[in-house]
Amino acid sequence: MRHLYEKGNFANGYAAVKDRHEDSADSSWRDGMISGNGEIGYVTSGEPYSDVFIFQHMYFNYPLPDPREIPAELPGQFEEARLNVFDLNDQWEIKDKNGKKRERTFYYCYHPGHQLRLTADYTDEVKDYIRYTDYETAENGVKFTDKYGEWKRSSFTSRTDGVAVTKLTKSDSGRLINMTVSIDDIDNMHRAWGDLSMISEQRYKKLVPEDCAYIAQIAHYPSYNGSELRDGGYGGVTLILAEGENAVKKRVVSLSDDPMLIGDNVSVEVKNAEAVYLITAVGRSFDMTGSNSDVMTRFANMNSYELLDALEKKTRDSAGKYTVRGKFSYDAALAPSAKRQKAEFNRLSFKLKGDEEFAGYDNNSLISEQRKNTSRINHEFMRRAYEQARYAMICCGGTSAPRLYGMWTGEWNPGWRGIYTLDANVNLQVSPMNTSNLGGDFQYGYITFFLRHAPDFMYNATMAYGMHDAIQLSVNADADRAMHVEYDNYYPFEYWNAGASWCLLPIYEYWQCFGNKRIPINDYMRFDNLQKVLGNDGGLTDEEFAALKERGYLDLEKDILLPLLTKQANFWEQIVTPRYYTDAEGKACRDESKTKLGEGEKYIIIPAYSPENNPIG
Repeated sequence: MRHLYEKGNFANGYAAVKDRHEDSADSSWRDGMISGNGEIGYVTSGEPYSDVFIFQHMYFNYPLPDPREIPAELPGQFEEARLNVFDLNDQWEIKDKNGKKRERTFYYCYHPGHQLRLTADYTDEVKDYIRYTDYETAENGVKFTDKYGEWKRSSFTSRTDGVAVTKLTKSDSGRLINMTVSIDDIDNMHRAWGDLSMISEQRYKKLVPEDCAYIAQIAHYPSYNGSELRDGGYGGVTLILAEGENAVKKRVVSLSDDPMLIGDNVSVEVKNAEAVYLITAVGRSFDMTGSNSDVMTRFANMNSYELLDALEKKTRDSAGKYTVRGKFSYDAALAPSAKRQKAEFNRLSFKLKGDEEFAGYDNNSLISEQRKNTSRINHEFMRRAYEQARYAMICCGGTSAPRLYGMWTGEWNPGWRGIYTLDANVNLQVSPMNTSNLGGDFQYGYITFFLRHAPDFMYNATMAYGMHDAIQLSVNADADRAMHVEYDNYYPFEYWNAGASWCLLPIYEYWQCFGNKRIPINDYMRFDNLQKVLGNDGGLTDEEFAALKERGYLDLEKDILLPLLTKQANFWEQIVTPRYYTDAEGKACRDESKTKLGEGEKYIIIPAYSPENNPIG
């Protein structure tokens, strides 16, 4: 007989998420459990008396002061690069506009949303602790026992309502809930301090209305010139529903030494509740203050924010939708989301005979068991690892491709900025999306990701090679842009040529596996920028584009694969020239007067670069 959590994973221990005052190297958020709906999600620690939820949004992007345009000197370097590569001149340098060796610039950086903390007003010796993830419902749960009886709480991210929901109930002996709902200071979060000064340039507020209906965080990004997020920011709202005849909520103000925080450090104290429900929505804004001048001063002086109003409305709408006779129904909110989640997860099953006796082992024990015997893979370990990976894929699908961290991070300044790395990571993360029989949401998200960046892919081909109606991928992307900015003498990514072929392959395989499909147009595609992408030789006419937009979907064959594969072919057709070739004996040759290849001769494709390698010298 399988364990209770056959389609999920579970642990009998947890790691407390500390702050910098306790442990400056703490990264215990990585031991948290996850949920997501492709757009938003969270990491939860599962701590008994101080549970932490770090909320995520796939499109959170922290701006950098680096330029967001391809350097104007790049087009003029193409022939020079081609000649020096042919001559094997390892002393040639890529110069900037001032004639100096180019310094690489970078894309924007992924970051977490607000870090919500649920602190009980007492602690006790914990017994029979377990935390778990249910792959069929995308729920995370905690159960434990103390002197007041057994406590339970559970959470999920809704695939149908776009919010995260948490349920806490009184103990089985009737002990009521007494807790504080707070938001951790940003400078107490992992990697948000020290010499990483760019984080300290943002400003944020914590907000709790007098009726304590919710707790919120609203933040304004640094206002860099040239940044599309110059007046941008992000926010999160957690609606607090406390049920019970004597339940009360109180607004509490405490001290904070975070220099980024504007205004009061507020939290909500909940007393004598039979049940508490937390409904969270997160999002971002490109136009937070509506100002063109001193946006940070205006942000500090504002008393209301459109973004927070919209997020609060989303949480209230969800609460009202599932409230029956004055009480919120967690089960009713979970049901439609779990139905979609279960159908998607169960489109494929994975079974291995043997090692069934380890099914009752929790995660840590199973990992320890695998470490004891490295000569073979424990089948229960393999099964659980496989299903966890499938679960994470499903949680990341719908609005984009998985980031370097999937969609989860509990730290600021994550490694490689938590971006999309197109020379291996994204490719590996999406490689099983068709052969594992996912039902469409994940594929839609990946297609959305590609189309969203496609105008920049065309921009790259024009600026790097002077091409017409072609696409060339950047080695990285950040969800907002994917133009050639990350390159220098050591990593000349501007001459990486294989990216479009590699990244279009999963879309082509989607067509091979499932046939032609209608791909719904969504806001994250930035559809208004796709007129030239979705047609050839100048793009669609105004009439054609308007008709496509009115129709509301893209035909996978005609509207996506045909124009994109044509642009890919155009790239290869335009990059080759008979001036650079190998002769019939395979010797590399250059002839500036040559107009076509002879018998046995082949094109040389230069310049060309393989990421993760350095040129000689």
